[in-house]
Amino acid sequence: MKAEVINKYSILLMLFMILSTLSKIYFMYLNTFAPSSVVLALIRTLIILATLYFILNYILFRKSFVFKLLIHELLAVIILADILYFKYFNTLPSGTDLQLLPVIPSIWDSITELFKPEYTLLFIDILPLFICQLIWGRKVKPQKKGLKLHFLITAFLILAVSIDYGIFGSSNSYQNFDSFGLVHFHGSQFKEMLLRKEAYNKNTLSIKSLEEEAEKNSFQPKHFGIARDRNVILIQVEALQGFTINRYYNGQEITPNLNKLVRQESLYFDNYYHHIAKGGTSDAEFTTLHSLYPSSDLPSYNKYVDKSLYGLPKILKDKGYTTIAFHGYKPEFWNRAEMYSSIGFDKFISGNELKRSDVIGWGVSDKAFFKQVSRYLAKVRQPVFAFSITLSNHYPYNLPEKYKTFKLPEQPQNNFIGRYLQSVNYTDAAIGEFLAELKKLGLYENSIIAIYGDHHAINNTDIRLYRQMSQLLGYKYSVEEMTQVPLIIHIPNSELNETITTVGGQLDFLPTMLNLLGIHEGNIKYYGQDLCNAINGFATTQMMLTKGSFIDEQKVFIMSADGIFENGRAWNRITKEPVSTELCRAGYEKIMKETEECSYMLTNDLLLKIDVEANKKIRTTTHLDVFKYRVLQIINVMFK
Repeated sequence: MKAEVINKYSILLMLFMILSTLSKIYFMYLNTFAPSSVVLALIRTLIILATLYFILNYILFRKSFVFKLLIHELLAVIILADILYFKYFNTLPSGTDLQLLPVIPSIWDSITELFKPEYTLLFIDILPLFICQLIWGRKVKPQKKGLKLHFLITAFLILAVSIDYGIFGSSNSYQNFDSFGLVHFHGSQFKEMLLRKEAYNKNTLSIKSLEEEAEKNSFQPKHFGIARDRNVILIQVEALQGFTINRYYNGQEITPNLNKLVRQESLYFDNYYHHIAKGGTSDAEFTTLHSLYPSSDLPSYNKYVDKSLYGLPKILKDKGYTTIAFHGYKPEFWNRAEMYSSIGFDKFISGNELKRSDVIGWGVSDKAFFKQVSRYLAKVRQPVFAFSITLSNHYPYNLPEKYKTFKLPEQPQNNFIGRYLQSVNYTDAAIGEFLAELKKLGLYENSIIAIYGDHHAINNTDIRLYRQMSQLLGYKYSVEEMTQVPLIIHIPNSELNETITTVGGQLDFLPTMLNLLGIHEGNIKYYGQDLCNAINGFATTQMMLTKGSFIDEQKVFIMSADGIFENGRAWNRITKEPVSTELCRAGYEKIMKETEECSYMLTNDLLLKIDVEANKKIRTTTHLDVFKYRVLQIINVMFK
């Protein structure tokens, strides 16, 4: 073999590529979060990149430049994707997110909003690399020398990487990120992705234990049946955060129509949190309608579309309701068309069926959307379950000028938070018009109307937004504030007006709604609780926080990104004073157990089997149940 594999040019080229990549990775650390020891992580990344480039150089010699360049620029693309993903989701993407690439064209406006001009610097080195190759690369003449030394260097580097990873490596990708940095992190995630199916097969959870758990009767006496046989109108509001409710800005109510509902014949849940994972808005739907944890690796609407689910649409359908879903965008987005049919909706009215006379952002404007929804509802057989998902208040909140009725001072007129407030105010007005139309059509009085936010809008990890939000709120914009979304359940002519402060979330919606509708389905397998009667509140989320994080009545626990419980942080929910993480172990173990159990059940399609067995043993509530519940309430008050 005649090839000079080690020469000044190849060494300088590799050195330039490696140092350039390390500077890009360091830039990413500055814009997201960094390993415990940045220097050690960068050194380890340097060694693995050098190993890779030496191997390519040894095998391909001159032709290795093309492959080195492809790897070099691929790393730049990955770094850019990591930064943009983190800016929106407060976490780094996983290997399974590659399956979401077809979604990118639909969210291009959101990506461009996150993109900053300085990110183009990640690709600026491609030009000098080409110039150097043209000038010096072709001047290197093949010579029979350097092979033995190159082989020894390559073998040494491979051995060093193997020993280092063998001693200090972990099966947890976030632990590898903390010890080794970005390259090892993504490599570990692909390994996790390949082994995930095997982990399911090894799960020892038995069907018998799940059936025993499903038989536990969840008793809900307070407000039971207060909305029995009414139409159910459920509205999921895009990016509606809790801080907007009952808040004024520049002398104006941000959400005057929602505020009016809160004050009149409604249950308002002011410590309610989203439970979304990789599926974003669609996961909010999945969890709300079924009281099941969303999938942690793929959107639930894609992963569980062929599973036997029994949630609110099927429950109400079995009670004689007409079930219909509305959304002003493409029916195939988030796999809604297929999923809605699977979970029990008789009909799905998408953006394809709606008139697109007025469009904002992705699809039909909220005002035009609700006008058409109300016309559909006037024609369908009652009682009806109508599920509507709004769209106009979507990131990046670029409301057309003609719709801006919410006045802002000059300075925040065009900033992110200003745009968000104007957008929320528009959607609030659309909801107000919709409720007025329901009254005209005679559908309002005999309905229960539930409105909630699907997920957060403003990221508290962006220091600029954090400061602006803290100034707006008058206190620190915490992770609890960011993940809190409102839930308003309005029941006309009920004379009910109550603010429920119990901590809860989208997992709790189904049992809460069943209680209000007077539907006793105690044997359905769900993971939430009826918030009208809950004694101890609990909420968790898999997006923006590492799985295992939670909020309860007393404390907030934030799981460490490395997956090690002891490295987590905890504080008192009210005083914000730090508390021992050991006080949070029970909550952490509850989440880990329940998410594993729920994933196992759904993956292996066990829900229907459990329901068939459990439905043979359904019993009604007795006076003894009421007595036991009241005793528990008294004990809780005495020893709280």
